[in-house]
Amino acid sequence: MNEQQPQAEAVLDNVHPAEAGLEAPIDPNTVEVPAKERMVLGYFRDVIDAEFTEQGLQFSDQGIDELSIRFNAIKHGAVLAQRQRLETDPQFRHPIPYIPIHRHNEEGELELFVYQRTKMVGEEKLFGKHSLAVGGHPEAPNMRFHPNWLIDGSQTMMACLVTELDEEVTFDGIKFSDFIRLNVTTYGHEGFIRDDSNEVGKQHLGVLFSIGVQPGVEVVTIEPELVTVGFMTLTKILSEDSGLDLENWSYMLANAYAREIEQGQALAAAQLEVNAVADMEAEPLTEERALAFLNTSGFNLLEWKLAEGDTLGVRGDNVFIDTAMEHPTEGRKVMVIHLDDNDPDPVATTAAIKAEFAAQWGRQAELGCEDIGRGTVMETEYVPELDAQVTKPRGACAEIAHVDEAPFLGSVADPIDEAMREARDVE
Repeated sequence: MNEQQPQAEAVLDNVHPAEAGLEAPIDPNTVEVPAKERMVLGYFRDVIDAEFTEQGLQFSDQGIDELSIRFNAIKHGAVLAQRQRLETDPQFRHPIPYIPIHRHNEEGELELFVYQRTKMVGEEKLFGKHSLAVGGHPEAPNMRFHPNWLIDGSQTMMACLVTELDEEVTFDGIKFSDFIRLNVTTYGHEGFIRDDSNEVGKQHLGVLFSIGVQPGVEVVTIEPELVTVGFMTLTKILSEDSGLDLENWSYMLANAYAREIEQGQALAAAQLEVNAVADMEAEPLTEERALAFLNTSGFNLLEWKLAEGDTLGVRGDNVFIDTAMEHPTEGRKVMVIHLDDNDPDPVATTAAIKAEFAAQWGRQAELGCEDIGRGTVMETEYVPELDAQVTKPRGACAEIAHVDEAPFLGSVADPIDEAMREARDVE
């Protein structure tokens, strides 16, 4: 007798319960189910905690890709159960989207939307607390499934994101799902929050997203248990006279954003300094400066057998190599690379930088970005692994990696968000 063998899991489009006939018709006379009795997404604690081990707010470097990878790793631990069960049974932890809404004022300062929770909210421990993010529990209608009917956590989170924004706030008087069709809106998955320092945190995993709107857009809460405070600058939020009593996740979020902005500003200042030095006319490398380099790095620059056309020079107090590479479509490109005085092998470092450029240019050529370099802004950043400043093109082709961060909102890149991500990358 032939037994049917289980099929290998396929990677197909996600399936909504309604598409498979798993949702019963809605009876308009049905009494609304109390929040605590609704079916929501949860995970067995040993499974989800093994994947998300770090405490605090952890920013993501891969955006939506990481969201999918992380939740795919724990899909066998997903359950759909009553909210009150998940909140009282310690063997479960349930994820919720946590969605700050930001914009920039006329001075370019970051502003975050703030609201206050009243005694009507479901979490008693959050009564009176102020929040910087919209969010809620993914309920049954938000569920998305893999072909084998395991819950797809990442797609469920994104479906819940739209639901929560539609239910909790309006944007210029209309719901979010309508607003994004008419207005430029940025979207991104920012990271995760695990905070076991209090009872509410022990029950949940925060899945951090962000929504960016244009200056002047007004956001207002529409749920009776939420009170609108409005947009406030990050500086005001963190000031002692803010009048806010932030919930713990929001406090962590505000401080994390402040650190990122500070790091971004420091990076920008350092970049200006590097650019100013790189633009200087190079002085010849002297024996005295080569000896100083030898004393700190152990490498004798005077013995470096340079390629034809390459020169070593000094700008300010820094040693640089002026070199060149052949771009696959644009010809010879001149490069100025800073040599660190503590680098024991600047030859290998320079070769690694040039190899990375060659690989990057090759990828861009494959993607049809042949005109990179014509009218393209160049940016330089410090790469710790190479201990060197690396210059790279910034433009449409340079940003291709970020396009997939907004698969269903049709958003555009937010320059401030991109700068903050770059600061994280450098860190």
